[in-house]
Amino acid sequence: MSDLSDLLERSFTRRDALRATLAGGVLLAAGGVIGCGDNTKSGGGAAVVKRARGGTLRVGVIGTGDDSLDAHIGHTEANTLYAKALYDGLMQFDHQYRPQPALAEEVSPAADARSWTIRLRPDATFHDGKPVTPEDVMFSLRRILDPSNGATAALLLASIDPRGMRKRDAHTLELKLRYPDVTLAESFAKASTGIVPVGYDPRRPIGSGPFKIASFDPARRVAFAAHKGYYRAGRPYLDALEFAIFKDATALFDALGSGAVDGVGKLTAENVTLAQRNSRLQVVKSATSAFDTIVMRCDQGPFRDVRVRQAMKELVDREQFVNQVYAGRARVGNDLPAIGDAMYASSIPQRTPDPEKARALLKAAGVDGFQVDFYTRPDGPFLLKEAEVFAQQVKPFGVDVTIKNITDVGQFYTKYFGQTDLQSDAYFSTTLWTAVAYGMSPDAPYNTAHWSNARALKLFSQARGTVDEAKRKDLLVEAQRIFWEDSGWIIQGFQDSYDALSTRFTGIVPDPSGSGINGGRFEDISLAA
Repeated sequence: MSDLSDLLERSFTRRDALRATLAGGVLLAAGGVIGCGDNTKSGGGAAVVKRARGGTLRVGVIGTGDDSLDAHIGHTEANTLYAKALYDGLMQFDHQYRPQPALAEEVSPAADARSWTIRLRPDATFHDGKPVTPEDVMFSLRRILDPSNGATAALLLASIDPRGMRKRDAHTLELKLRYPDVTLAESFAKASTGIVPVGYDPRRPIGSGPFKIASFDPARRVAFAAHKGYYRAGRPYLDALEFAIFKDATALFDALGSGAVDGVGKLTAENVTLAQRNSRLQVVKSATSAFDTIVMRCDQGPFRDVRVRQAMKELVDREQFVNQVYAGRARVGNDLPAIGDAMYASSIPQRTPDPEKARALLKAAGVDGFQVDFYTRPDGPFLLKEAEVFAQQVKPFGVDVTIKNITDVGQFYTKYFGQTDLQSDAYFSTTLWTAVAYGMSPDAPYNTAHWSNARALKLFSQARGTVDEAKRKDLLVEAQRIFWEDSGWIIQGFQDSYDALSTRFTGIVPDPSGSGINGGRFEDISLAA
């Protein structure tokens, strides 16, 4: 990790992109290609294969009829993959999950992190051929920050003053902040902060990404055509990219096995072994900081009492989750996100099952037992099995869990998401700052636990504006300890991710983002010559 004081003296430029990363970002070691197809080497990465241009890549995803192409709004994995095809941001995570320049050649903070300068590439164009300008960046940021739009990344970019943006020249703008913020470079790399043109209409979406929309039927098929004017030389290789929409992981894998689709991301534990036996497939393993969380609602129901939440955390056997649910392909969790982040509180003791402590907590709360419905859905490979194992682990202690598997993913998000006392949630790899803005703050779009703690929020806010790295970590460790003790999250483990792709294609590499095939970097995939 680069020291932040060093980074503040330099800019994020293409010249030093490979060695610079904002302190506090995620840096994880990736896995390797482990399949037995012709285009792989066991455990050692893909063999060198000649590329061919053209062709169509068909990717299977679990989606809903409600999925959107909006650059700044979306809940599902399908939304995220569509956004990565259509839009580019100022920054982009590389395959080591480090923020690197994308539409911006330079993203640099002032010494006190109260303002940032952005210099755009001169050769980037939207799908309609118009250049990407400072006006487009300002429009995009204001759209994200406008509370009436409900943008996913609104809290992530909340430090930016929408009235404090200033164009310096044809390719440069300056952002004045409401308060110091050292996190913007990594925030600009999130898929939910894509840059769109002035006057953007999500019903007829235009971006600057490697693919442009061709047809959109979110219940069946979403198709993209190559953006021939894409600024990355030689990309994309493909002529077209298609997503076939499925309701569950079984149908998804059946389509992969039959050849109806060319690739599937985030295989279930059972399907990894099956895919490895298929000589027509290459299987890529990525070590990630992606995680699922069992979410206990903190403002109502049985988990309103923090002692009941703490008791559940003491009952969970995380090693059993790793071995039984993830088939050993994960690292044990400790109810804190962003395990690869430099600011992760690794000093906090690892939770292990403590039934006696759990009984004492339940007794202190006046709880002999209770019944609760656990809501889950099929758009994550492990969500249902996690619910089943959790129900088994807590049953001997008088907690009767009834599993509600909402097979209609769209219905889950519209009717149950964030509305139930107990439910599943899932996160891609994340930095600590993203986790705070997406799921840990009171107003976060994915705060399905309805958790709020004034002391923790104050510490997170102070840390965001603290340039000194050591002081920032002290603040964040204290904030994470409060979250660990008080929150409604149980994080069982950080999962390895397995993607399967037909050996007719090449270019897929391990990617620690946890967001599907090649981290959604479809522009790097091509036919194998």
